Amino acid sequence: RGAPSRPAGRLATLAPAPCDGTGSTANMGAVLSTLAELGVPFRAGPADNNDYAGTLANGSARELLIFALHLHQVLPHCVPKATVSFAGGLHETVVKEIELSNPSPRPVEYDVVLDGAPCFFIDRKS
Repeated sequence: RGAPSRPAGRLATLAPAPCDGTGSTANMGAVLSTLAELGVPFRAGPADNNDYAGTLANGSARELLIFALHLHQVLPHCVPKATVSFAGGLHETVVKEIELSNPSPRPVEYDVVLDGAPCFFIDRKS
């Protein structure tokens, strides 16, 4: 099928095999920042991502296990459940309504992210 594409954003800066502690800390900082952008930040203490990246990159087995459990718990929820396709001509306005249902009795807040050119946008009043 070919080689997988490089990730975008902060994860594109990952060093495949860091040779020193600085590279490991930079990689961990990129991972922690990406988790925060996804809305599932990992915080085991009061420090921010930059301070905690070095601690976690050189962390104990206990800290790394807690981090791995966090990833195991939150990452499956980041996989898209469905794809919404749009079809239209050039310079044509395309509108698609999506109905969401909440299967649980608790209120759920949905967040929509649209990647691409800034001329594509989501109406925030909906």
